[in-house]
Amino acid sequence: MRRRELIAALGVTLPTAGCLSANEADVPITNATDKSDTEAFDGTFSVGDTTDTVGPHELTVENESERSRTISLRITDTKTDETLLERSYSIGGGGSINGELRGPAEYRVAVTSSETGTEHVRKIEYFDTCNDYWTTVTISSDGTITGKSIQTQVACDV
Repeated sequence: MRRRELIAALGVTLPTAGCLSANEADVPITNATDKSDTEAFDGTFSVGDTTDTVGPHELTVENESERSRTISLRITDTKTDETLLERSYSIGGGGSINGELRGPAEYRVAVTSSETGTEHVRKIEYFDTCNDYWTTVTISSDGTITGKSIQTQVACDV
């Protein structure tokens, strides 16, 4: 039976799932920290400065609908109340925009649908060097906006 080979292979790979990460982002990041960026947009953004002390927090806004939707994305530093990014995006059906919060800081991320006026707000504040963090905000086909944040659970060396 090949079942034992499968179980052995899963036993070796599953404990490390989510623990490995690339040294650099898969998608090139365009720095868009100014409040009104009018340059051509390639679907990516970044906020904050890259540091060696923490890894970035990935942020994705995805459109589950088959039709294009326009959203407003506003990212604020909660300590200084400074708006770091404020921009409208048109996201095609089934499309997404991706970016990084390069911390360390406490960010307020607000995604607002221009169609319904619905706003989804999340506070993002966790950064370290040994775990990966990402947040996905999803606009469903009925216009509902939901979000989830996920992180790996690797113990950090102190």
